[in-house]
Amino acid sequence: MTGGSPAPGAAGWVEVRGARTHNLRDVSVRFPRGAMTAVTGVSGSGKTSLAFDTVFAEGLRRYLESLPTHARRFLERLERPDVDSADGLAPAISIGRPGSAPGPRSTLATIADLHDWLRLLFAHLGQAHCPRCGRAVRAVAPGALAEELLREPDGTRLTLLSPMLRDAAPGRRPAPGRECLADAEKAGFVRVRIDGEIKEVADVAPAEADRAKRIDAVVDRVVVREGVRARLADSVELAMKRSGGEIRLLVQRPGEAEPSLRNESARLACPDCEIAFEKLAPAHFSFNSRAGACPACEGLGLAAAGRPCKACGGARLRPEALACRIPFPDGPGVNIADLLALPLSRLRAWTEGCGASLRGAARAVAAPILSGLRERLAFLDEAGLGYLQADRPGATLSGGELRRVRLASALGQRLGGALYVLDEPSAGLHPRDAGALVALLRTLVDNGNTLLVVEHNPVVTAAADWEIELGPGAGREGGRVLRCGPREAARTPRQSGPREAARTPRQSGPREAARTPRQDGPVLAQGPRGLALRVRGASLHNLKRCDAAFPLGRLTVVTGVSGSGKSTLVEDVLGTNAARFFRAGRAERARFDWEGCAAVEGLDAFEKAVDVGAAAHARNPRANLLTFTGAWDRIRALYAATPLAKARGYGPSRFSFNAKGGRCEACKGEGSIRMEMSFLPDVSVPCEACGGRRFNRETLDVHWRGRSVADLLDMTALDALPLFAEIPALARQFETLRDTGLGYLSLGQPLSTLSSGEAQRLLLAAELARPARGRTLYLLDEPTRGQHARDVEKLLAELFKLRDAGHTVVVVDHDPAVMRAADWIVDLGPGGGDGGGRVVAQGPPETVAACPDSATAPFLREAR
Repeated sequence: MTGGSPAPGAAGWVEVRGARTHNLRDVSVRFPRGAMTAVTGVSGSGKTSLAFDTVFAEGLRRYLESLPTHARRFLERLERPDVDSADGLAPAISIGRPGSAPGPRSTLATIADLHDWLRLLFAHLGQAHCPRCGRAVRAVAPGALAEELLREPDGTRLTLLSPMLRDAAPGRRPAPGRECLADAEKAGFVRVRIDGEIKEVADVAPAEADRAKRIDAVVDRVVVREGVRARLADSVELAMKRSGGEIRLLVQRPGEAEPSLRNESARLACPDCEIAFEKLAPAHFSFNSRAGACPACEGLGLAAAGRPCKACGGARLRPEALACRIPFPDGPGVNIADLLALPLSRLRAWTEGCGASLRGAARAVAAPILSGLRERLAFLDEAGLGYLQADRPGATLSGGELRRVRLASALGQRLGGALYVLDEPSAGLHPRDAGALVALLRTLVDNGNTLLVVEHNPVVTAAADWEIELGPGAGREGGRVLRCGPREAARTPRQSGPREAARTPRQSGPREAARTPRQDGPVLAQGPRGLALRVRGASLHNLKRCDAAFPLGRLTVVTGVSGSGKSTLVEDVLGTNAARFFRAGRAERARFDWEGCAAVEGLDAFEKAVDVGAAAHARNPRANLLTFTGAWDRIRALYAATPLAKARGYGPSRFSFNAKGGRCEACKGEGSIRMEMSFLPDVSVPCEACGGRRFNRETLDVHWRGRSVADLLDMTALDALPLFAEIPALARQFETLRDTGLGYLSLGQPLSTLSSGEAQRLLLAAELARPARGRTLYLLDEPTRGQHARDVEKLLAELFKLRDAGHTVVVVDHDPAVMRAADWIVDLGPGGGDGGGRVVAQGPPETVAACPDSATAPFLREAR
């Protein structure tokens, strides 16, 4: 038991009985409330089905059903999971649920709730400025202005002016000067200030008034001294009333040779530019609101071709919002875009300084807002995310960064008694950061919450109080409970420390076991250019003119702490330039314009580049293994070529569940029908017309090798392999699914039901199944994310096949087993953000392990 954690059962239990979601086989488990439970097992064993699709789904459903009926009408209706009972559930919160990705408008600040606090801060403390002339804008009442003027030194001469004619605003003609002059005389004013000179009204000719650009009526001239309060207040009110809320003041303090001109307004407007502002509210600083979004880019910050919008400079907000600043005595202040552009660690420091510099009422108003900001920034900083800028687009965050952001946000909410369900919180984390993650998880538990964590990382699972292991295999071979009990009972003496726990059986053996004879020679031969792909002067994002080498025909692993620049180097520099290079013609390649670097040397040694990490995984509920891999088109052609199909005139489209003709029209090829239940959750029931088989009777009459198209969709990839053994193109696809550990999946299984680990391997399998023509550069970004150690072994075996066939494989990864199996390592760092972006070490794992400045080196030495 982890020190300080409650004893299992002290706060009660969550008990699940008869769970049959997806591949779960009538599973019954229990785990303690107020404690941390790890759900482990190979990919596809049912971890996500139990944690998210059963426990979380039922906890959320019950909470929503506790709301009034009229409120539930506006919420998503959730289906009841296939489970007999689930007792002891608390309101459930999901962190990192599969398929939940930030939208195009999301930023780190919006995901972490920082933006809301900053908007509140600027709405209350921000000083509006005119976006055209830059002058401070405020609204002042006549009485308040009079009191302010009375605080001027005794003897100060004040001339109160009421504007009557001014420069024409764009698209507007001013009133004729002679009319203004007549109005001043009719109102009883003796003097006017015309183009900066005070004259008697009687001395101004009509023609001179018509030529004037500005005419102000002189309402009063007052010397500040005791006894003028009433007179000054009346005169200020008169001047502002006659001009619609504006007043101009000539202020000449004792000892000054000339008076200074001052404009004030009872409206929030710039008296000089005639730009009026609404009263500041949080919505004015939101790019998701019409009140605040830049009208040119509608709050996206981008214009055509993905370039920053010129109107807002990529800041997404209206000019009025960007012109609002929080003032400081020693400087012009900052706007909200300035703060959002800061790394979180510097923003945290700014909140400390801001609170100390404010005085009086401003300090009292800002105190609770700054406190909330500091609290959330502290959690984010402690989660190792201080290097990230607050305005970083959410879509550019790695999976590990996103999970830690959401975890830190959950801590900032300070909830107690909730059920948090987390999916692979360690995914994408460097081993160095695992300790900080565990500390955050334990803090949630210490606050009285229950944690259910789907996890493979031994460091994280070793910190759990309870463990549920599912298996023994994946798919139909999984879905059973192998053990359910206290974590202590599962630990061995070897696993007692966090570093020892990080070792897997694969890592305990010598590194040479992962090598083939091909790897025994020198990794990087010397020559005029060297047998390597080389990136020169990479300077995109936080990369600091890096030079990196990737030996040809070898497996290179790019390592480094989160934010060190790994994905930028491999995906954004190497991957982007490689894709452009192979699209370009021979003449264009000779004068190639490299992006984000000085040059990439050695691309001409390849026929093509394949970026597996950049491939998109379909979440269309109609997509399945066959449609994703492209095998479905070939299979439908096989059915169309059968004698019965030819006799009936059926083409390949007849065997598509997405097209009319062959599919069951009662369920539109879905196999099930969703029934609306008013304010109760919708219910999906098997289609009575087709019995859940998705096709009509005439289509199912057609058989290929004794099986209908519906029979084929129910088969697993392993079962289908012998059926297609004589068709090389299809056999290769099913063999690849088997070799990547996906043979247990049903061919018709919707992709939306795959776990994150299964989805990653499917992407790789689809690429490996394509015939290789010539030498290929393969780029992969964290292919082990969400995978069990046993699955990592299978992945490495496939990568070795690519390498031994002469291809070059570059992998961004943190898994020590993958690092250990590499021929070459490029280690970036030493830190993240501004503290990273440099090549700390590169060479064989032994070379990097000996580097004293490398954050990866200690874990390489441990794995040896």
